[in-house]
Amino acid sequence: MPGSAAGFRSQLLTHSIDLAAGRQSAEPIEIGEYCFVGTNCVLLGGSRLPDHSVLGAQSLLNKKWEEPYRLYGGVPAKPLKELSREMEYFRRTEGFVW
Repeated sequence: MPGSAAGFRSQLLTHSIDLAAGRQSAEPIEIGEYCFVGTNCVLLGGSRLPDHSVLGAQSLLNKKWEEPYRLYGGVPAKPLKELSREMEYFRRTEGFVW
């Protein structure tokens, strides 16, 4: 099954400091199948990019989203646009895009 692609200088930050408790916390980040993460994005622990989705460049993903076939973007990221299920990127059978 094809995976997902991520842009240059993106960061996945699974660990943080819980200031109230005075200790470190950690949560997983979920990136669905057939996703694309644009350049210079930050994904925080506990966030989720659904299958068949795009995270626009310079976005901050800080929560769990559920709707596939969407362009998410902004700081913080939110759904911006529905994407066609017929886009070739979402229908490819190989993991690499040439």
